[in-house]
Amino acid sequence: MIRTPYLDFIEINPTELCNYQCSFCPRSADYPNRNLHMTRETFDLIVESSLEWIEKTENVITFSITGRGEPALAKNYEYMLDRVVEVYRENASFKPMVNTNGTGFEKYLEYYKQLSTLSYNFYYKKTWEEYLETKDRFADQKNFNIDWRHEDPEQPNLYYNNRAGSIENSLTDNEPESNYCHKPFKNIFIDWNGDYNLCCNDWYYKESLGNIHTQSIYNYYFRNRNLRFYKSMIMNNERSFQPCSTCNAKCHKSFTGEFEKQ
Repeated sequence: MIRTPYLDFIEINPTELCNYQCSFCPRSADYPNRNLHMTRETFDLIVESSLEWIEKTENVITFSITGRGEPALAKNYEYMLDRVVEVYRENASFKPMVNTNGTGFEKYLEYYKQLSTLSYNFYYKKTWEEYLETKDRFADQKNFNIDWRHEDPEQPNLYYNNRAGSIENSLTDNEPESNYCHKPFKNIFIDWNGDYNLCCNDWYYKESLGNIHTQSIYNYYFRNRNLRFYKSMIMNNERSFQPCSTCNAKCHKSFTGEFEKQ
């Protein structure tokens, strides 16, 4: 499994700012807003490294501008959108995605229409009427996923994990089905400063496993000793180490079979 190029999702954290405090997010507890932003240099390096991965593995990659805050608050957000749209136009295997609460939506709308996926989530500051109006307005925009995401425990279709133990409430009250996890194999998370973090769910531990400025995505995925440790432990159905020991995120059922083959 360690030698297999499963990676198909690269997520970047463009900013440590958010204008919401959703109850399923550590920002509703004590996670701070910090005026920290990914530079253009770091962003461009990640894009080029992603394209190298695509070329060497022939994988299709979802390139997600999401992170731990609201991406539209990033200082270089428009530059990032312009860049990924341009790359997507030239390479269909590079699929840009944005997950937003709608901040600056009209300003960036023309970019959003050109993405592979726009995930527009209506959280607690929005009304049901606004949600229905927006959903109807963009009914023909097939790349738009417009979701009503109010943190309501009565909605059985909503699932939130506990962000590696950084938040606990009725919305995150569940147990992992096993200690297996697809994240170290299928996903890469790159922080605002270029650090590789183990997972998008890890909000507090955030050990730096390396940095994009010194190790390409390809080399990180196959040769990084820190990542290999986590992969090896997860392969053995083991979560006794931080940040995984307190995390209740589920493994994708479609990937569980890969562990069972070992």
